Amino acid sequence: MLDRGDALNVQINAWLTVAACLGAAWLIGDRAYKLCRSITYRTMDSPDGLARRCLTVSAVACLPLIVTCAVTCVFCWYVAHRSLASIGLILIPDYSAQFGLFAATALSAATLCVVVGYLLGWIRAMPSRMRTDPSRGIPAFCSGLTYTFAGSILEEVVLRGFALSILCDASGPVAALLVTSGVFSISHLLSCKKLPPLYLANAFLFGVVAGYCRLATGALWAPIGLHIGWNLPTTSVFGLPMCGSPNHRGLMECEVRGPSLVTGGAYSPSGGALGSLELGAVALALAVLGVPF
Repeated sequence: MLDRGDALNVQINAWLTVAACLGAAWLIGDRAYKLCRSITYRTMDSPDGLARRCLTVSAVACLPLIVTCAVTCVFCWYVAHRSLASIGLILIPDYSAQFGLFAATALSAATLCVVVGYLLGWIRAMPSRMRTDPSRGIPAFCSGLTYTFAGSILEEVVLRGFALSILCDASGPVAALLVTSGVFSISHLLSCKKLPPLYLANAFLFGVVAGYCRLATGALWAPIGLHIGWNLPTTSVFGLPMCGSPNHRGLMECEVRGPSLVTGGAYSPSGGALGSLELGAVALALAVLGVPF
């Protein structure tokens, strides 16, 4: 059993390891994302055929995921001396069913909120770029769809995988959940500096729910499914505005007219009360399905 001084050293080392991993993952991932964006823009305007451009932008959209997961693996193996299974990257017997269940739960809740906004006249469907300009719209959709999956996996591996596991062992599950959820919330400011406070609050609460699902199931399949199901309707299906700008990468494209405090305005439903309602619906559904909260 560790004495008080040794236990404190273990905690300090754990926190420093997590901080170093998050910093390295962000620096390298940010460079990969900028390179990805640059290549995507050039590819969209290239004279190549449609199929080739779609494949290129989809492959490039995986670059931030690849390099960030590589950084996380290095820290996991050579700094923390852990296996990937210890951070939730493990093939459990029902991993596909678990992933599908949590993804379907979040996707249903997100779709329900959009439908409510549409019925109330707050969200209006418009012709998508895939219809008005398919030469650019289809590659944009492929890029956005791939990035929705890759970005969701990336954040879960780094935060709910590595960081949550290390901090949970060092400082307990409550501290680990609060810290990783706070980092998850604040990290959105790195790509969009004018987010509404409610967006940050909803992101924090989502982090708590996703982190709890990781601890409750022992693997990352549940939070990855939850994250993808949460993002997919907004980004790739309904094409709701994001980060203050229109979203041209969806199957549809929607305009938001209602009160921004409720709808999130140009920052997706996560920036408003609809996002809070969506979170409540997800938590309720998971509790009914047997995940206690």
